[in-house]
Formats: sequence, C-alpha cells, structure tokens
Amino acid sequence: MEHQIRNESIQITISDVGAELQSIKKDGTEYLWNGDETYWKERSPLLFPYVGRFTEGKYLLEGKEYEMNIHGFARKLSYHVICKEEDRITFELRDNEATRGMYPCSFILQVSYELKGQGIAVTYSVSNCSKGTMYFGIGGHPGFMVPLEEGLEFDDYYLEFGGVARPERIGHTPACFLSGVNTEFPLEDGKKLWLSHNMFDDDAIVLQNMADEVTLKSDKGTRQVSVSYPNMPYLGIWHAPKTRAPYVCIEPWTSLPSRQDVVEEFKYKSDLIRLAAGEQSVHTWEIEPFGDGVFLKIPRPQTTGGRTMNLFTPAEVAKNYIAAGKGKVRTPVPKMFLLAVLAGVFIAMGGIGATTAAVSVPLPSVGKLVGACVFPGGLTMVLLAGSELFTGNCLLTIPLLEKEITAAGMAKNWVVVYLGNFAGSLLAAAGVVFSHQVSLFNNGMAVSVISTAAGKCSLPFGDALIKGILCNFLVCIAVWISFA
Repeated sequence: MEHQIRNESIQITISDVGAELQSIKKDGTEYLWNGDETYWKERSPLLFPYVGRFTEGKYLLEGKEYEMNIHGFARKLSYHVICKEEDRITFELRDNEATRGMYPCSFILQVSYELKGQGIAVTYSVSNCSKGTMYFGIGGHPGFMVPLEEGLEFDDYYLEFGGVARPERIGHTPACFLSGVNTEFPLEDGKKLWLSHNMFDDDAIVLQNMADEVTLKSDKGTRQVSVSYPNMPYLGIWHAPKTRAPYVCIEPWTSLPSRQDVVEEFKYKSDLIRLAAGEQSVHTWEIEPFGDGVFLKIPRPQTTGGRTMNLFTPAEVAKNYIAAGKGKVRTPVPKMFLLAVLAGVFIAMGGIGATTAAVSVPLPSVGKLVGACVFPGGLTMVLLAGSELFTGNCLLTIPLLEKEITAAGMAKNWVVVYLGNFAGSLLAAAGVVFSHQVSLFNNGMAVSVISTAAGKCSLPFGDALIKGILCNFLVCIAVWISFA
C-alpha cells in the first residue's frame, strides 16, 4: 500500500514495504528515481541494521554466527503506519521471529517523513528493547533523476558540497569490501564533484570528513536537489556500475561495510552504533528539491534605439513572477512577517523622504515634483531587499489564475504581509515623532504631514477606493517592469 502526504510546496509518496519513498514531486516535476529495472529497481531503500556487504553473507554477535543479505532486512519488510497527518507520517517496524533469525535483537524502528516548507525531513528512530547492548548501522539510499530537466545531459551535473572540505575516500576492494586504505579525495575548489557515468565503474564512491550538505545541480538548468545529513558521518555516491543510468544516489550512512575476507564481530566493529538497553537513537537527514522558483538566468538580448539591452519577453516576465509568487506563498509565516515589516519601513521612509524634500522647496508645485521623484526610492528598497509589500503582492493573482498557487495560500500571504507592512509603517512613524523630525522647517514638516493625513481621512469612500486602485495599479506595473 502507498501513502501520500503533501503541503503547498511538495508531495511525496511512500510505500509501507520498507517505508520506502516512491515519489517526490514539486511543481509537477518528479525528482526521485523511478525504479526502472533496466538499471535499478529500488528508489530509496532504508539500510538497517547494516550498511553494505557482509563477508560470505555472515557476521558474528557474541561469538554466534548469523546470516544477512546486503544492506540488512528492513528495506524488504512491511511497516505499520502509526501516525499520519496531511504533511507527516510515521511507519513502525518491530522485531519478529523472522528478523530474530537474522538479527537476535529486540527493537522498534520508526521511520518518519515530515514536510517542512519545501523540504522533507526523514527521521530514523531506533529503540533497543533487548536486555543487552544493540549494535547496528543505518542509512538512506535515495536515487535522484539525472538530468532533472529536458535538454540536459548527465555530465552537465555536479555535486556541490555545502562548505570547503578535504574529504577522504573510503578504500574498497573490487568486491566492494573495506580495503583499509583510505585516500584523499580532492574536490574542485574544495566543494565540487562533476558527475560522469564512468566514475561508478568500480561501484560506489564512499566519503568521510566531507561537508554535511550536498546539492545536485547544473549551471545549465534551474532544478536542483539538496541533501543534508548533519549527524551521519559517511556519504555514498552511486549508480549502477558500467551503465549510463539516468540517476545518482546520494546516501547518508552511519556505518560502513565489512572488511574483505573478515566475518565481522559486531561488538568489535567500531563504526557501528552501540545502543544500551532501553535507550533510543535518532538520526535525521533532509531532502530539499528546488529550482522552479529560480528566475531565468539570461534574458534574451533586445535592440532598442541602436543599443542592445537584455530584456525578458512579457511571457517570460509572467513565468518569472509565477515562480516568484510560488516562493512567496511558501515562505514561513515568521519570515514573511519580518520581510513585510521591512517593506513597511522602506515605504514609510520613501514617504518621509518625499515629504521632507517637498517641504524644503519654496515653490509648492516644484516641491511636489521633487517629492514625487524621491518617493519611488521606497519601492526600490523593497524590490532590491526582496521584502514583502502588500500592494505589489496583489500580482499573486497571476499564479493563482494559472493554478500554480491556492486561494488560501494567497490570502495567507496578503493578511500576514498587510499586518507586517502596517507594523513597519508604525515603527517608522514612531522614529519620526520621537526623533522630532516633524519640527523641521519651523514645524513645516508637521503641518504638511497633518494636512496630508487630514485630507486622506476626509476623502469619500468611493474616491479613496478608486485612488487606492489606481495607486496599486502603478505599484504593480513597477513590480512587473522590475521583472523584465
């Protein structure tokens, strides 16, 4: 049976067999490998209670020999759903007679998927229900489509790590067991690893001492996938060896395979987790697909008046704003509110500057012209800072009409941003009052501010509404132009 969870940004599907991800969709694009048996029939298996191969398919625990297949048994068993909400789900697997024949420990394994904004948090929780110490490894094995968009090739992509590092490659034998010889694995600029099919001819690349985040990306496209693994010390990178498989696996692990020709005793294998009786071990890693929210990088050249300028066509402007609009409605509410407060301050500062400039000019008509030239500085600050302005966000009707966002998402953005703009304008007004700026020009500032406010408050409702619509129209046009 398959289960779906979703939020406004992303939708994922998980099977109760192996609690395995089956699909990651964002903006209609599938990011997870599709399980084509030509290359690899799995998609995102869970590796437990061991990562990798066993010598002769065997291991020892307290001197007793057990048999287990590569990557353990958890990926092939059925799980029970113990909790499900719209944007999160938790699966559970408990030991049984079959598992105890391969692994003589009593345990509870819970696998949780939670959608957080545009990302997916995957949490593994292992509880030791045995009377003695439990030894195990655990890891993820998600595959991602490469390329992620039409017109690109596998070799156009690279993995970019989240920080400069000097990782080591864990040495493996031709049979994919530990060789005991690790080597430095230099990255381009300390961060970048270009993909090619032949890099996997000897099977997986396994790293340690690398940054705890990596992004699959191409400079020729916009779609990317980021994987972060803050408390998992090893990273496997793989696709089916000696093939041109159109995917790559990015695998965060807590432990490593067995040594060549050594039947490992679990209690002496140093990289395994040691969990005391009654204790719990929790590991979380995250996947974040993104890219449709990134603007087109290179506008097409347009020749105007003998000069060449880079401009988007109207259709491209609309596409860019739709992408931006989707990002706006998905912004977490606290961040959305703070960006709206900033916009309120910026617009208020534009108004303060315009009033100051107008009052300082003796001729009223010239003063109004000067003020009108100064006021757009407020909107310029809003656009350059990426803050949230209610009047400009009325353009969210474009992605709404294109069915790229929901009415509820747009309404949430409008309410939060309106309140934030109001709060920001109050902060700016308080700054003007308590800094005594209103007393400038022999109280000319105070007279101008009060007369302007009185005039606005005395407008008939119809006049105020129409003037507000016309003003908002101009702001929306300015925002539209800024996207060109």
